[in-house]
Amino acid sequence: MPADQNFNPDIEDTASLQKQIADLQKQLLEKQATSRAMWELLILIGGRLQMSSTSIKMAVSSLLDYDLFWDPSTSHEFLQIIDSSTDQTFDLVALLTLAFRSQAKSLEISPESHSIQEVIETLSGDIAEKSICAKLIVEYPSNGRAVLVDFKYFVLAFVLLFEALLGKQEEERQFTMRAVETPASWQLSIDGLDVVESQILQHFYLTPKDFSEYADRLAPEDTLKLIVACRILHLQKIEFADLGVDVKR
Repeated sequence: MPADQNFNPDIEDTASLQKQIADLQKQLLEKQATSRAMWELLILIGGRLQMSSTSIKMAVSSLLDYDLFWDPSTSHEFLQIIDSSTDQTFDLVALLTLAFRSQAKSLEISPESHSIQEVIETLSGDIAEKSICAKLIVEYPSNGRAVLVDFKYFVLAFVLLFEALLGKQEEERQFTMRAVETPASWQLSIDGLDVVESQILQHFYLTPKDFSEYADRLAPEDTLKLIVACRILHLQKIEFADLGVDVKR
């Protein structure tokens, strides 16, 4: 077919198209890298599940073996293994379910009007009940506008955050959460996090898909907790800024 001698492609349009193609290729590579990192994270968590189920199976099989006699102390140790491994399995399955639902946007987020005092006080109580090595001191004004949040998931997100950031720490630490009303919103700030914890929190909230930087510093389940917690906060339009939380009206 003979070429059209009158066809003169616009150089600027060609350059723009090439830039768009390059941008799309970059986005594709980033999505592929994120997908690989997530699969690697899920594989690690799957390994934790396998270890827990293996511990349960071995302990139960030992107790059911009629050819072996276990003294009460040893039997109790087997029961402790079963109990702790069952708890771990339950927690990991619940976390994975929450992660899949949050990514699929199938969480039933239902914001309702609450007083900021009620929200903060309940959060403080839940942190105290979850065996987290954190004592949350709350400070807030005696009155003010109500806030629209899903009470259940708001509290859950912060519980997951503290669990992940504190990890296996055994010594109790004190944190202060302050609520200050501005003309446009409520501002929540958390004092007591160290520099590394603050950096981790900011990183996961601002760039939740890029968690490879901290993959070696956090346990797999703690990494997933941070991803899920920040996702829930995003879904509720709760924003972190300089370690403050902007609760939209």
